[in-house]
Parts: sequence; structure tokens; C-alpha cells
Amino acid sequence: MLESLLTQQQQLLEMLFKTLQEEQQILAERDIDGINAIAQQKNTLLEQLNENDQLIEAHPKRQLLTKEPHFIAKHKQITKMLSICQQANTINGRIIKASSEEVERLAHQMNQLMQQSSMTYDKAGRQHTASRHGKSFKA
Repeated sequence: MLESLLTQQQQLLEMLFKTLQEEQQILAERDIDGINAIAQQKNTLLEQLNENDQLIEAHPKRQLLTKEPHFIAKHKQITKMLSICQQANTINGRIIKASSEEVERLAHQMNQLMQQSSMTYDKAGRQHTASRHGKSFKA
């Protein structure tokens, strides 16, 4: 039973890593629908990993993880795969943060351009911002 739980944990981590790789590709493509779908998939895998981890923790023979060479090796493989997944997730988080910052920067530039394009001068040559929204031009 403990062996099957460890195998399942390793399989879930491998699926999570594949999902993280797919997420990185979707982020590069800026596929909004794909981002939402992959986020749900990732959350489902994380929930399954957590449930499986709790089963391993509650298993009556869990002390074998630190005593039996076979289980020690399996545990190291799982720990290594978990570390790889964490690194991939960190990279994806950085990509998301950079994309978000870029969107904010572009929005700020758009606002500045909108303000500049509505800059007018009065008869005395002083600048003021005119709002053109809701006003029509007449010839």
C-alpha cells in the first residue's frame, strides 16, 4: 500500500511538471482561454497531491521512508521531482508577473497619450486639458 501511494505521488508530480511546461507555452502564446484551463488542471493536480501526501503521512508504515533503502530512494526521487516542479512554477510566476507589469506599463502609456492628445491652448496661449468625450465637432 505504501509503495502504491509513493508511485502515485511520483506520477502526480510528473503530470504536474508536464502541466507546468504546458502552462509556460500557453503563457508565451498569451492564450487566455488556455491559461484558465491549465490553471484548473494545475489546481486539480495540487489537490490530488495534497490528498495523497496526507495518506502517506497517515500510513502506519511511513517510518519505512527513512529506514528501507528502496523507500529511501523512492522518497528522494519524489523530493527531487517536487523541487523541479517548484522551480518550473517559480519561472511561470515570473513570466506572469512580467506580463502583468508590461500590461500596466502599456496602460499607463495609453493614458499619457490620451492626455497629451487632448491638450489644448486658450487664446492667451496657456495649456489646458480639454475633454472631448461627448462633444461633437461642428464645421
